[in-house]
Amino acid sequence: MNVDPAIWPAWGKAGKDKVHPLICHTLDTAAVAQRLIGVLAGPQCRDELRAAFEPLGEVDPWIATLCGLHDLGKHSPTFQGLQVELALARFDESAAAALRQVAKRPGLGRRIDTPHGLVTAMHMRDLLRRWGASPATAELVAAALGGHHGYFPDGTALQQARREVHNHGGPTWEGWRDSFVSEVIAVRGLQDPGEMPWQDVCVSSAAAVALAALTTISDWVASDTENFPYADVFDLAVYKKRADEHASAAVERLELRPWQPPTSFIELFPDEKPRPVQVVVERVTADRDQPTLVIVEAPTGEGKSKAGIQAAAALMRRLGLLGAYVANPTQATSNQMLAELEELLKRLGQDRTVSVRLIHSGALDHLSERAADPVDVGRDDQEDSDVQAKEWFTRKKSLLVPVGVGTIDQALKAVIRSGHVFVRLVALTNKVVVIDEVHAYDTYMSTLLDRLLAWLGRLGTSVVMLSATLPSARRQELVAAWQSGLLRCGSVGDKRQRLPVSCDSDRFHGKTMSLRIDSARQLAVRALVCCAG
Repeated sequence: MNVDPAIWPAWGKAGKDKVHPLICHTLDTAAVAQRLIGVLAGPQCRDELRAAFEPLGEVDPWIATLCGLHDLGKHSPTFQGLQVELALARFDESAAAALRQVAKRPGLGRRIDTPHGLVTAMHMRDLLRRWGASPATAELVAAALGGHHGYFPDGTALQQARREVHNHGGPTWEGWRDSFVSEVIAVRGLQDPGEMPWQDVCVSSAAAVALAALTTISDWVASDTENFPYADVFDLAVYKKRADEHASAAVERLELRPWQPPTSFIELFPDEKPRPVQVVVERVTADRDQPTLVIVEAPTGEGKSKAGIQAAAALMRRLGLLGAYVANPTQATSNQMLAELEELLKRLGQDRTVSVRLIHSGALDHLSERAADPVDVGRDDQEDSDVQAKEWFTRKKSLLVPVGVGTIDQALKAVIRSGHVFVRLVALTNKVVVIDEVHAYDTYMSTLLDRLLAWLGRLGTSVVMLSATLPSARRQELVAAWQSGLLRCGSVGDKRQRLPVSCDSDRFHGKTMSLRIDSARQLAVRALVCCAG
């Protein structure tokens, strides 16, 4: 294949007698990302991502182009040499020696090549610095792109990758990767980055999380051959137009359309008279127009669950969110809530346009017992491989679906070191997160819950918490955790933007409404709503 070694020879995907060039996969991913920017993350998270790149002018196209370059590290001997005979047939003699040097030896067993995500992060960091980006921005963007297989690359791994010159190819392959990036930018109609104010681009931790999730999900969509068949044209202008068409159809099939339920309790549950707790919750959520934390305390049997659904519906509609995730302490309570939500959708006449996904490790068994279609399962297995991650998205959809119900651990995994935590976090930002039975969690779960609340606050995610009466100290801990993220004064967020530990109380508002629901039993209902002004 006697062509410019920087552009066409590098393969991105290879099947039996078929090859999808890397540059085509890059354009595929960028096209998907540009269509997902407006629907994937929640409003505050999305706005923060866009604000980071606002100095560049063409904000969404640049964000999408960066997402497309996530596999730049595949343009290296270490990756191309995985199928060395194919690579030798596509590259000219200038690449042959490097490819043969890294070719896998028979009988060697495990792979010892440098992961291409590390090469992506290494090269993109250097490239962004040459464009004028600050060290902090270059590192965050490079990590977001290089971490698309689930984990952000750390400094030690990147230092080791730099020393493995035979794997990344040294100056020759670095020059080819630079030319590859320039070609992608030109095909996508963007200005020469060397002439743009990259020094003014400031990427926060929240923006980096959003970029990482957008990159990974766009890659999963673009890697599905049902969405993007192997390329059969070799004119980049023609291919880009085709990639845009495929991307529009693929994103439409994701069905990321917002659930739009009624917002009043009477409309949601017309056959029931609102109980006192439900009256209070509807009142305190009626005028919310910004990220909000609602804590509802009432004894068992007083209607907290339906009050939580009404609060979520009101916040969804007022804040323009995609849907909700209802987190329960056990699989049994999750299964029960699934039935309640399905009944609600049927009563509203929305059961054909909106579906609820059950998300926990026993979901398949439960739905099989109900003779349900397994496609509605959001089962999350233990394996954290890239194949499992793609399966989790394309077949089970999990937390990315508009309406989900499952166990609390599915949300808590967003704050422990596991694969694709950034996908889980961003999936929750476009929803109201309803957490039931808060009083039932032990010390370990409560610690993780505090950490999750801090991140949800940082990303502008509204939360509704339901509980029996909480100790005042625990209630304050929950409020403080979410508040610390929202106001960037805790351990989550940007160190350079962190406020004092005491926070800025003038920016934070809380309102408590209490009433007696039965003077004989002396039971009290409390709804606490908090937001930032």
